[in-house]
Amino acid sequence: PDDAVVSMDKADLAEVLGNLLENASRHANQKVRLSLAGNGRVAIEDDGPGVPENLRDWVLQRGRRLDERSQGAGLGLAIVQEILEAYDRKLVLTSSPLGGLMAVF
Repeated sequence: PDDAVVSMDKADLAEVLGNLLENASRHANQKVRLSLAGNGRVAIEDDGPGVPENLRDWVLQRGRRLDERSQGAGLGLAIVQEILEAYDRKLVLTSSPLGGLMAVF
């Protein structure tokens, strides 16, 4: 929407979006969707395997990774969460209508 604004420092927003879009792209089968609501909420979704509900809080912790086949230190989602907390925002992981994971902040 034309009136949609995300009130964050541009470097912080770039870090958050970069991490979330990289994860979505890595795990997607074919589709990644980024959407922005008029209330400044951002959602990034994919059509990949998703994250089981019982592991969603676990993957937000430093060093936690579900996919041990790819490179990475398991820091991306924890960093995203820390940045968002500085803006009184929260990263919420849920199921996407696309079939995979949806990350909303």
